[in-house]
Amino acid sequence: MPPGSSHSGRASSGYRPPCRWNSAKGGELLPLAWRCTGRVDPLIPDGSNLKATAMLEYQDVEARKQQLALLRGIEDLVWIRVDGFDAVYAISNEDLERSNAEKSSAVHFMRFELEAEMITVLRAGASLSMGSNHECYQYSTEVGADIRTALIADLDP
Repeated sequence: MPPGSSHSGRASSGYRPPCRWNSAKGGELLPLAWRCTGRVDPLIPDGSNLKATAMLEYQDVEARKQQLALLRGIEDLVWIRVDGFDAVYAISNEDLERSNAEKSSAVHFMRFELEAEMITVLRAGASLSMGSNHECYQYSTEVGADIRTALIADLDP
């Protein structure tokens, strides 16, 4: 989740996997994206969308195997929500299928397409939240003001 965001998480189980969200223009994502895809252009927002990399990190190999099996399909259940609008679910892994029938991938590249009205109200001060509706990772958080401002700068006027 973005640094500076507030936590209002709700977990259906007692465990929430560590998940790191990086802005597509952030310094950490570009080297990762370059290693994974050989190029970064598809990861840069194009004006009507926001893009993110979700990383599910586990140091212990066995824990990683177990948790990634539990989190199958999470890439389709991550969302962002502009106050007053329905959630926008991620369009994930457009370059190639990363998950399979046994497990989720540890890395997902996500795109969130926003309607023009959403961008307008965000610029006017509407709040932005993000989260997941996966049965093993029920979570939501309001995006902090500094991160919200930085994300709005990636959108067309």
